[in-house]
Amino acid sequence: MINQSKQNGSANSPDVKKFFDKEWELYKRVIKLNYMSHKEVLEILRKFFRSVPSPTFSVLELGCGDASLLSSALQGTQIGTYCGVDISPHALELADENIRLLHSNNRFVEGDLLEEVGKFEAEFDVIVAGYSFHHLMIEEKGQFFKECRAVLKSRGTLIIFDVVCTPGENRNDYIKRFSRICMQEWNQLTNEELLRICDHVKNSDYPETVETYKQLAEENGFQRTQKLFHDKHNLYGVFSFTI
Repeated sequence: MINQSKQNGSANSPDVKKFFDKEWELYKRVIKLNYMSHKEVLEILRKFFRSVPSPTFSVLELGCGDASLLSSALQGTQIGTYCGVDISPHALELADENIRLLHSNNRFVEGDLLEEVGKFEAEFDVIVAGYSFHHLMIEEKGQFFKECRAVLKSRGTLIIFDVVCTPGENRNDYIKRFSRICMQEWNQLTNEELLRICDHVKNSDYPETVETYKQLAEENGFQRTQKLFHDKHNLYGVFSFTI
């Protein structure tokens, strides 16, 4: 079931929605080519979910897209409830199809992730946000951690896999570094496609350093931060934040 909701929230969410509604097939090719380390992220998520002690745990995915990654990661687990939130109705239609394979209690909400997360109760064992957190401004990132802390059960975990700045690197430096690596190494895409991707990053991505992620988490009630993965270029990382 997909519920529609008001879509205010983060400052650039309309631009993000426009990009993914238009460029969904391009993004799927990026995933298939593993340019953003989705294969490595999938293995980390599989390992994590098989270690969850609760026999029938609940998961909230914020910015779920088509939920293909998480549906694969959750195969063979005892998940009881899955809820996906995304601003793209097209993505949610695909997510509904993918998550059905889990035979869990499923729900989908169309709306901005920052606005929607605050509407839940303390009902989830795990929250996952993949390549969506970086679209928030710094103040919104702090609010995000606060809202996630409020809807997690005792000893719950927030997992974020996303873009990340290196120590001392600012947003402009990151964008230049990403664009250089993208243009040099993503060689199975056309030049026009690469330019569209770089333009999206320039307009919509707001990465932070690992230390900033850790500080925001601690300020909002998370006790433990772990870095579970980083790619060879230190463009992407997987982090867990536990109450």
